[in-house]
Amino acid sequence: MMRIYSLFLLGLLLPAFLRAQCAPPEAEALLFGNEMQAMIKSGGDGFWGFKFYDAALFNQASPLESEALWLGGKTPDGQLRVAAQTFGRKNGQHGYHPGPLPQGEGPLDSAYCAQWDRLWSVRGMDIQAHIADFEDNGIIDEPIDAILQWPARGNPHFLEQFGFELPEDENGLAPFADLDEDGWYEPMEGDYPSVEATDAIPAQIIWTVFNDAQGQSSIVDTPPMNMEVQRTVWTLGCGGHPLDRTIFVDFKVINRSPTTLDSMHLAIFNSFKIGCSLIEYVGSSPDHHAFFTYDWQNTQPVECGQNEHPGFGENPPVLATVFLNHPMTSFTYHNLNKHSEKSRPKKSQHCFNYMTARWRDGTPLTAIGDGYWGTAPVTSFAFYGNPNNLSEWSMRSETIYNDYSNFKGVGSTWLGSLAPGEAKEVHTARLYVREPGLNHMENVNAMYGQLDALHEGYADRFATACEQQICETDCVWPGDTNKDGIANHYDLLPIAAWQGTTGPERSGFFWAPQLAAPWSGTQVSGQNLKHADANGDGTIDLQDARVCGLNLGKALSDYIPPAANYPSGPDLLIKGFGNAPPWSDVFNQNNQLANKINIDLREIPGLAALAFTLEFDTGYVKNISTLYLDEDFFPIRIEPDRTLFYRERIEEGAIDIAVAHPDESVPLSGEIIRIFLSLLPEEDLPGDQVEFRIKNPWGIMFDGTYILLGANTRTFFTEEQPISTDNEQIAPLHLFPNPTIGQLHVQFPGQQVEQLEVWNSTGQAVRRAQGPFHEQHTLDLSGLPAGLYTLRARMEMGIWVEKVVMR
Repeated sequence: MMRIYSLFLLGLLLPAFLRAQCAPPEAEALLFGNEMQAMIKSGGDGFWGFKFYDAALFNQASPLESEALWLGGKTPDGQLRVAAQTFGRKNGQHGYHPGPLPQGEGPLDSAYCAQWDRLWSVRGMDIQAHIADFEDNGIIDEPIDAILQWPARGNPHFLEQFGFELPEDENGLAPFADLDEDGWYEPMEGDYPSVEATDAIPAQIIWTVFNDAQGQSSIVDTPPMNMEVQRTVWTLGCGGHPLDRTIFVDFKVINRSPTTLDSMHLAIFNSFKIGCSLIEYVGSSPDHHAFFTYDWQNTQPVECGQNEHPGFGENPPVLATVFLNHPMTSFTYHNLNKHSEKSRPKKSQHCFNYMTARWRDGTPLTAIGDGYWGTAPVTSFAFYGNPNNLSEWSMRSETIYNDYSNFKGVGSTWLGSLAPGEAKEVHTARLYVREPGLNHMENVNAMYGQLDALHEGYADRFATACEQQICETDCVWPGDTNKDGIANHYDLLPIAAWQGTTGPERSGFFWAPQLAAPWSGTQVSGQNLKHADANGDGTIDLQDARVCGLNLGKALSDYIPPAANYPSGPDLLIKGFGNAPPWSDVFNQNNQLANKINIDLREIPGLAALAFTLEFDTGYVKNISTLYLDEDFFPIRIEPDRTLFYRERIEEGAIDIAVAHPDESVPLSGEIIRIFLSLLPEEDLPGDQVEFRIKNPWGIMFDGTYILLGANTRTFFTEEQPISTDNEQIAPLHLFPNPTIGQLHVQFPGQQVEQLEVWNSTGQAVRRAQGPFHEQHTLDLSGLPAGLYTLRARMEMGIWVEKVVMR
């Protein structure tokens, strides 16, 4: 009785305290599968869009704008309780905040919320390595951080890893495989993260926990439910099976209030974005416990307009949300018409109505027209017919047109009553269907078959549906085409050299050890050509570069960066603004367009591609831009005449650049890239000159041979312009003989010169002498070709420029 009383006080007093204390959730983590990725958020935010990829990896559209969890129920005296949100962080309304609800230990404060504002993620390859490590000798010889950090019940390493204790509760925390069945997570004794629904090793698992006790949502006007939600998001890697395009989301809902909640419903709110606004439809399949979205036309713009997500182009996909272990008991939809009872919810009762097959005003959903017909047959499922059959009820058969942006859907399952401390689990999935060659309506038909297979696989714990492909030797890590242990710009080189080569296909785009049959052929380095087929479509072509960009920076644990090399030579030329000094090496503090750097390549017959890193002194550059890339294509841009890889690392003083060429008959030469730089404020600059140099410039020939290229080093100055004059009477610098055949004597009476440089007409520094020098200095210019040069002297008064003639 005392415990119930304490929980009762917690339920009454704690929420108001939390509202004032907990900051909005901020954590996020990327979820990967074989053919998709999604950004997972902490708190109650579900997906903020996710992307599924075909072999071209070109389209960046997402079939879903946002997703959120809705909960609703009633107290024993009939009072409504709702926890819900729609766009969460996007509109600053948070129905949930991070962390479990304690069993009366409170109070919860901002520090408590902050320490739980995180997502725990583990990859399948780490789980497999952990299992193999333990099976080898019964000892974990090489502990993996993600395994040791997993927030499962009783983890003895958690406090050391994160600085706070895990709560002890009979409902547990993150799911795990308990090898000795003692109920405690002991990773050093072989336990590992897992999910309840399958014995297969997921490709990735992400776990988080949140509650509604401190919710701040504009669509909820009832007291908090005091509900704790543990969410597990996971994917499978099944070697090209439709399950590779499925995201699983498991919810464990725990009643932390002191009273039983009846008429409990759990619902998934989806803001669909299958294409551009106004051309998408929604529907449901009660037999499959699913609701879905599709397009009413087969071709949609790739660019949808201002403030719009990209479209899918031709043959758009279908996205279905599926309930797996509970029946879907209703599906409703609404739009953004502010003057309609079919519009967005504004309070708790509206949310609960949408969770229980009613419109916002409580009118029952009816199976005719748009569903808002009071005298028609009542239904629990909006548009339950197959849209391919115009005799069945669907948006397509009713030719419904949406004048108010994209549709929102709410699919719900009835949970009944939930006693204090009781937990119920709801397993759901997001199924993406876009089969090659099928149009928008044929993809809907394909969805029904894949829903059948999904439910059959779930019933079988995916034992037969998912053939797990575990690679142990010569694995393909997509994007690491040269097999040096990292996906970076140098991986463009093998793609360019071996483009057009074909071999066996394989599955998997993301950074994991992929099983792949060997190809007939090897790179010059001895690696099998299968590694250069980054997207696994059986053909090496420049589209493979997109996978290098997708997995950019991913590296194996034993990767060792190569030694830095700065070879000097004529192959690559760093040039400044203009065509000749003195104006080509001075940065303008206020004009970014004047701070232009070109990198030119001399013609090298047979060159297929080159890659290098442009390095510069840190502390000078605020931002960088280039004409050749925009955000949609970053870091890869594929054009008919070349493919460009570009990645800035301003804080490290580096830009990674690679260029590949599709046609051996047309030489790769001339301007490689043009870069514009903005400087930091003058008072923040560490000095007045910035050196640019090219590190590890490698090229590859069309026969696969690597060549080391040579480049120049270039110094740019931050003064707005050099000081120069033709008036010999006031000139501080005197040169003789000028013209000269070798020795050049430079006099500067009463002055000190910090540095002397001689530049040729193409903007290269051909001689440099580092001071300080007092009164005079002699430069040896012997060996320079005849022509006009420029002498630059860095003095206290600025940069003095004089012309020099070589004979």
